[in-house]
Amino acid sequence: MTENRWTKPNRLSKVVDVQIWNGTFGEGLGPSAESFNENLPEEQRVSDGDGYWVVTARLQTGLDTTSTSSMFYTSREAAEAGRAAWLAEAQAADNTEESLPHTELLTDDMRANLERFNIPSRFKDLGAEAVSLLMSAGDDDYWPMVYESLKNAGVIDERYNICEHVIEWLGEESVIWMRETFGENWTAAAEFEYCVHHFPKSSLAYLAAQVSFFEFCTDDKYTVGYFVRMLEAIYHGTESLAQAAANTRKKAGEGGKKSSSGKRLKNLSRLIEEIEALEDLVGRVSEQVIFDQAYANADAKLPMPKSKKTKEDYGTFIRSEEPFKSRYFKVFRKNA
Repeated sequence: MTENRWTKPNRLSKVVDVQIWNGTFGEGLGPSAESFNENLPEEQRVSDGDGYWVVTARLQTGLDTTSTSSMFYTSREAAEAGRAAWLAEAQAADNTEESLPHTELLTDDMRANLERFNIPSRFKDLGAEAVSLLMSAGDDDYWPMVYESLKNAGVIDERYNICEHVIEWLGEESVIWMRETFGENWTAAAEFEYCVHHFPKSSLAYLAAQVSFFEFCTDDKYTVGYFVRMLEAIYHGTESLAQAAANTRKKAGEGGKKSSSGKRLKNLSRLIEEIEALEDLVGRVSEQVIFDQAYANADAKLPMPKSKKTKEDYGTFIRSEEPFKSRYFKVFRKNA
């Protein structure tokens, strides 16, 4: 297809980080051997208890927050090769002015994985429901940061299981109640209760546990989306950047006010000096004429505000506020 201004990609993606980690089939939140073996030939199948390796790449698309793409491997060697492919993409993007369209970031190894699992790409093969999910605005890219936040806060362990000290804090009675109330999703509630009592509401751990709780223990998907946006904003630094920008604007405004105030005082100082220079005219012409001439003389040396209102304000201020008031009336002592 020929690209033009109507068909070229306008939001490009680049690889910003690549990590590799390992787990065990059938344990924690990782895949079971049965699910992984689907569509695999006999000689490539695995068993629960076997190890697997995951390569996770974070992608930045346009000005969006980063998204995550993960691929599973059955050997560390294959995972290292996959990681190297991602890093090569990252280096290639860094060496060019433009990054790559997201679809071009698929490595040959990733394409082979998709083909191996017979993942369909035609809508008729996916089915109507799958198509609607695939094309929906929502996605599951937020789960890596949910688990990372809970793990780094010491709520879940390396295998994403709830930590023993969390269970001990809850106590046997609470654990029994949660198992009866929430069934297989009881740990999401347990982790959330622990975070409610141990971390600030704006912390990543609290927000991550909140997302997990509303996702697995309620039907309130609207609230899930709301808290996901909050989690993303803090996790990716969007909120801190926005706050920093707001603080910068505030300081700039305060600086502008100080600058404006300083300029005003300088103008008033020049004006009172010009009034003092015309002291010999006092008694021969009116006070207003002297003020107007002094203002014109000050403006001839350095521009003064031109608006009638500002000039009147200067006159009022210089007659009523120190250190100008006493100097002004000393000039006009003959008329005071």
